[in-house]
Amino acid sequence: MRNYLIIIGFLLLTIPGNGQTGKPDIALILEDLYERILNTKDDSERLRINDSVRLIIGTYAASDSVFTHSFTNLRHLGQITSPDSKLKIITWNLFLRNSPNRYFCYLVREGERSEASRVYILTGQNREEVIRTDITYSANDWYGALYYAIQPFTKNRKAYYILLGLDFGNSLISRKIIDVLYFTPGGELVLGRDCFNKEQEIKFREVL
Repeated sequence: MRNYLIIIGFLLLTIPGNGQTGKPDIALILEDLYERILNTKDDSERLRINDSVRLIIGTYAASDSVFTHSFTNLRHLGQITSPDSKLKIITWNLFLRNSPNRYFCYLVREGERSEASRVYILTGQNREEVIRTDITYSANDWYGALYYAIQPFTKNRKAYYILLGLDFGNSLISRKIIDVLYFTPGGELVLGRDCFNKEQEIKFREVL
């Protein structure tokens, strides 16, 4: 594991900042790390390997090339960019044998004018209780999901994003989530908006 961290640290220094494509070796290491996670039965080892994945993704999300580059052929890593090119969301989940599965989300918001992009790091896990539809969530209490589609829209001149996500509750239950993402004037991330009207009930999100 120590050798992997040395190699990863070296490759992270080579992530481009000029919009060029990333080093193929980084994608290969990510693929190998995901395979190692799948092949080990020890939860503590899976968490240690996942820490290396988070190190790579965290540095990648903060790089200048994050909006112009995407990893290819990584089936365990979700990557979506909004049509307006202002948001990129990277998600994956970590299956554990003896504790709830974990979700990881790195959301990159493009900076306005000369400001740097901001990276929001969200972590969540499978819950026995159903995801609530009558409250908002923040980056600190994220419910956990894999997002696979994003669409911007405006309401009263404010920018919002529709998110489509999946939550694999357990081997018998999976949930589809339609949520709304937006940011406060101070830049805080908010999930949920009371714009879902179904059978005279107002919801902040739809959970199927």
